[in-house]
Amino acid sequence: MAWSFLLSLLFAAVLIASSEKIRCYNCTSSADVPECADYKFDYKRNTTCENSCFKIKMSFTRAGIHNVTRGCNDNTTAERCTSEKTKDGTLVTCYCNSDLCNAVGDQRSVKMQSIILVSAMILFAIER
Repeated sequence: MAWSFLLSLLFAAVLIASSEKIRCYNCTSSADVPECADYKFDYKRNTTCENSCFKIKMSFTRAGIHNVTRGCNDNTTAERCTSEKTKDGTLVTCYCNSDLCNAVGDQRSVKMQSIILVSAMILFAIER
């Protein structure tokens, strides 16, 4: 009986977490907004998004271009990063699905890690 209740509760939490709107940083690095760049990220402005966040980092060293764009993705997408290299530079595009996940660093979802941790704690408590 306790198992079915706890599993139902966990399932409901997952459904609620996946249906929420999320917050994403929304900026493009430039001379006017240097705090959006990865090397000195200190951007406070964010917006509410329907689906997921993105971060696009362009590095074209020959031309001296290093640009970062962060914002809302119009579609729901799996969390992932792709990297394209050309003779002139690199373009890295990342998508993520948790609040303010398009900051600097790893784009993995904190929600999934939290769900796994809570599940493990519940299972440990039941086993005792």
